[in-house]
Amino acid sequence: NVLEAPYQYFKRLNPQACEKSRWSANNTDEVIKFPIEVPDGAKTKNQLPATEMLAIVKDTQKNWVNSGKNKSLCTQDFLSHNVSNTVTVKPDEWGNVTKYIYDNRKYFAGISLIPQSGDKDYPQAPFTTVYTSREIVKEYGDAALWCSGLIELGLNAFENNLWAACDYVSMNQAKENDTQEKLLFVTKMKNFAGKYFNGDVKRLTYCMKDVYNWKIYCDLFDSYQKVDYTQLLETEDNTAGIEEVSCAGGACLI
Repeated sequence: NVLEAPYQYFKRLNPQACEKSRWSANNTDEVIKFPIEVPDGAKTKNQLPATEMLAIVKDTQKNWVNSGKNKSLCTQDFLSHNVSNTVTVKPDEWGNVTKYIYDNRKYFAGISLIPQSGDKDYPQAPFTTVYTSREIVKEYGDAALWCSGLIELGLNAFENNLWAACDYVSMNQAKENDTQEKLLFVTKMKNFAGKYFNGDVKRLTYCMKDVYNWKIYCDLFDSYQKVDYTQLLETEDNTAGIEEVSCAGGACLI
């Protein structure tokens, strides 16, 4: 929430890491981007089978949440907290994921599933995978080195929102009365895709987003300022328990 003192303090030190949320229903939220390096030996979401991740969620729900529940304090015995989770699913895993969830449904209170391409399909996706320049060129070829001009065109035409720019082209949203900048972007995208991506506009948008994410990651990594919250002094308390939002988008209240 943009009104929260800890966030305002962070933003004063790291404005480059903050941006308006694309998902805030009330336009009261912003998001923070953190560049994270994976430690040696760690297993990333793309290396972890979806059913293995679901098994971790199940075990946590079964052995921590359910085992630690004090039924005498529950308004209803069947009510349960949920293990917050986002499970990345590869294209060939959906059948196994469906079966696993159904077979173990009594252990799940809620599950979030996102396709492997989700961090390129949705803006501001959690735990976005960032590929290095070498990995990007290996995946898309040398054309990845030449698409920065397209990225700049898209950002300029769509108020710095590359995801909206790419959707505009891949979902055929163009209209005759659109701005010249938007129409030029469509033409350039289709020509570039035809020349270097066998006409696959969707794959071109993924390439552009990977390049953009790598640039953002490098910028954040180089410019991040350490935040010492012991120096933060809150002069007012905006907390009101009765108004605490309990559902995404401010749809329901406690």
